[in-house]
Amino acid sequence: MQLQPERILSSEEGLDRSCQSSKGDLVEFVKDGKIYVYSLENICESIRNLYSEFWDSEVGYVFTLGSKIFLANKKSTKIFGNIEGRDFREVFGFEVSEGRKLAGNLLIMCRKISTIPEIFEVSLIDLGLNLEYLMSKADMYRMVVENSFDAILQIDINRKITYANPAVRLFGYSQEQLIGKNIYDFIDPSCHEKVSKSIENSIETSKPKRIEIEIRDAKGNNRVVEVVVSVVRNSKGEVSGGVLVLRDVTERTALLEKLKRTTKLYETLLEFSPEFIVLVDLNGKIIYANKAFREIARDYENKKIYDYVSEEELEKVTNLLSYALETGEPFRDIFRVKIDEREMVLEVSGKFAYDELGRPLYAVIITRDISERVKLESKLNEREELYKTLAELSHTIILIVQDNKIVYANKRAEEVLGYTADDVNKLEHPYNIVHPEHRDFVKSMLQKRLAGEKVPESYEIKILAKDGSVKWMKVLAKLIDFRGKPAIFANLADITDIKENEERLKNFVELLKVANSVSRIISTEKSEFGLLTKPAKIFEKIGKVAVFSGDALTPIRISAEMNLKKAYEVAKVSLEYKKISTAINDKFYVAIPVLGKSPNVMVIESERSFDDEEIGLFDTISKDMSIAMKALFDEKIRENVLKVIMQNLEHFESLADKLRNPLAIIMGLLEVREEVNFERILNEIEAQATKIEKILDELRMREILTYEMKKMLEGS
Repeated sequence: MQLQPERILSSEEGLDRSCQSSKGDLVEFVKDGKIYVYSLENICESIRNLYSEFWDSEVGYVFTLGSKIFLANKKSTKIFGNIEGRDFREVFGFEVSEGRKLAGNLLIMCRKISTIPEIFEVSLIDLGLNLEYLMSKADMYRMVVENSFDAILQIDINRKITYANPAVRLFGYSQEQLIGKNIYDFIDPSCHEKVSKSIENSIETSKPKRIEIEIRDAKGNNRVVEVVVSVVRNSKGEVSGGVLVLRDVTERTALLEKLKRTTKLYETLLEFSPEFIVLVDLNGKIIYANKAFREIARDYENKKIYDYVSEEELEKVTNLLSYALETGEPFRDIFRVKIDEREMVLEVSGKFAYDELGRPLYAVIITRDISERVKLESKLNEREELYKTLAELSHTIILIVQDNKIVYANKRAEEVLGYTADDVNKLEHPYNIVHPEHRDFVKSMLQKRLAGEKVPESYEIKILAKDGSVKWMKVLAKLIDFRGKPAIFANLADITDIKENEERLKNFVELLKVANSVSRIISTEKSEFGLLTKPAKIFEKIGKVAVFSGDALTPIRISAEMNLKKAYEVAKVSLEYKKISTAINDKFYVAIPVLGKSPNVMVIESERSFDDEEIGLFDTISKDMSIAMKALFDEKIRENVLKVIMQNLEHFESLADKLRNPLAIIMGLLEVREEVNFERILNEIEAQATKIEKILDELRMREILTYEMKKMLEGS
């Protein structure tokens, strides 16, 4: 029961008030901190409208507002006098609350019909001498109604709902939401006339009327319900209202409609199926044949299914049907038959139908003409055998990938990759044979190709062989239909040698560029230190470099993070054997000896190995650098010799000047020998001769030094 308040007040004062109070014609109720104000006159009018049939009832009815009685019908006034305005406890001796009490032969039943305002309905029933019987009957009826799975509505003569059992929640409503509402508010307008006629018919015949209508649930959805309409009469036989029992048949109605559609669909499918469908009785007689069978066997009436089977297969058919009849299992097989002189191969399947007692009724036999398919399969088998032979003899690997599995691999796959057929079947995923470097790419290509996207048909990838070795493959992939499902056909050609040759060529070209740069340095560099360190910087393009010099192999240049100890060992071996030295550890090492006045070694540490052709190039570089180193040394010798010779020439000129003086003195003495004392002349000549002898000795020493320089030049 829903009553609208005159107004709602929000007041802090209302929070401390625990009960309602009356001021004149207005009634205040406090709930959740709000004050609801109602008109007492409106409340009384609403109760009278909703319960109009109760005022003349033989049952006493009292309505209270909280604990105060504000309405009482004629029967109640007759029993208790004028009790309107009195407190309920004063009249009946207990607090008003939902439930029931006995006072002598009077059964007092109270139920709350509104929360705000707090309105109670009190029924006063005179039980007389049949108290226990009536109470048990009332309890039984109440339990049946309140626990019914069907929604039960009681309506007055104005079609307003006066009672609703708890089952109305199945339609999303509470009992309070429905009481006081007109039933037509919830019935689809298209069904109003049907309901009205049913009520009228029930009034006329005094018999319940069953109809099917559509109602609207609390969410606004239409529901199909089966309604039983019954009329309620008072003790005078007058119609006082009615009872509606509603059962939700929405799903049942939908299922029936679906069943009708399905039945029609099956009938259509059966009749117009391209397959031959026949029903045969237990003796094999054809009792029904669909259109497809009728078109090829126009005289099928009164014939048995055995009439179309050849003598060779008659026993086979008989045994098959007998076995299916005994076991109840479906049957399937292939037979050769002859229908109207037309020989066919039929694929036959069927099953016996049984009644509710398990007795066989007839057999449903479905046959399909597979004559052309058998011919095609024969040709296909021949072609498949041919293709299989070609695939097995192919020089390329052939794989078929379907549902993320390699479903076929030819013998070449085992020869190149080492994977047997069992190995391929055990692979969790085909991507497992792809090198991790290309795995995501291949996965993407496969998924896009299966999705119908346009992707390259050919690409190059790395494959992991069973032994862990890496193989380069040129892949030609295509989307195909394999055994009725999409699949990827992949043809893989081993191009490992080509790729390795390409890589070797690429590395050799890179090394040639380095060698050319080193050659330019060799031809222009004028210092031994530069001849060792500058090429080392160039060689760092292909790896880390260390340069050792002198008998002690002192490192004069080393790249960052290079293994100096390993480089030293390689350099030492290279000097010991006076040739290019290589070593393999976790890295690859090459030692290039550069021989000059003192031994020198350049060591290269690389991530890759070097082939014989590249080692030959390193050997050429070693020889060129050694020659350049010796040339630098010889050039220094020549420079020193030239310097000494020039010094000697200058000295020779000086000594010649020194020889002229004593010689001039001697010649002068000889000219005046007759005029000078002879002994004095001899003494002076002796002294000058001694000077000449010293000068000649010095000339001899210079001559020897010059000769030694000559030998040095000749030796270089």
